[in-house]
Amino acid sequence: MNRTESVVSLVNLKKQFEGRSVLAGINMEVHAGELVALIGESGCGKSVLIKHINALLRPDSGKIHIQGTDLNTLHGEKLKMLRRRIGMVFQNAALFDSMSIAENMALAAHWPQPVSAAQAQEIHFALHRMGLENIGHLYPSALSGGMKKRVAIARALVMKPSLMLYDEPTTGLDPPRAAAITELIEMLNWEDDLTSIVVTHDLSRIAAYDRVVMLQQGRIHFDGPPALLLSSQDKSIKRFVQTSSAPVPIEVNA
Repeated sequence: MNRTESVVSLVNLKKQFEGRSVLAGINMEVHAGELVALIGESGCGKSVLIKHINALLRPDSGKIHIQGTDLNTLHGEKLKMLRRRIGMVFQNAALFDSMSIAENMALAAHWPQPVSAAQAQEIHFALHRMGLENIGHLYPSALSGGMKKRVAIARALVMKPSLMLYDEPTTGLDPPRAAAITELIEMLNWEDDLTSIVVTHDLSRIAAYDRVVMLQQGRIHFDGPPALLLSSQDKSIKRFVQTSSAPVPIEVNA
């Protein structure tokens, strides 16, 4: 992978909801191989931003380029083809309760049922990488919160993406399990030659990221290495770092 290659380029991205500006002119570039943390107070536009990167939302104005392709010009089959190169891990895992884990994963990869032996093997291998053995036949209701998050990552991996987007992947987990998910994301980014953007409130392992981008009132307030964020004397950054270090409710048996 060419580490100077631009994978995501956002130019003056703007989005409003009911007259309220959520993205107020975002300019951001993410290069191949980068592991980027996207942080900021609740409601600052983090999730809205990554949903624009895979066209779940469309901007009011501005440009989105994914590996040089103008996302705003794509529709139909061309948009579907581009989305297959982008893995998306939602905060709540977004698994279909009426489908088994294997069926959830096959659906994401656009594989018809029943899957072939080769496809079944790919599902097994993706789950194995997450430390989840022989659970393909189970349904989401049988899994803990932490297991669901790892299944959501495995589901994205079967698509063989080049870009991964994570929306709060550690929310609701206790510190050891949250750390394990962050370590997993870091490992995958390296081993699979990925580029990853992670929306997170968890600053306990912020040093694992190559770069941190902080949004404030719909704009980029900080963009730089984790050490610079943590040593910043900016009042709003210091306040955010302190509040993000406070204990949060966790899911029992996650």
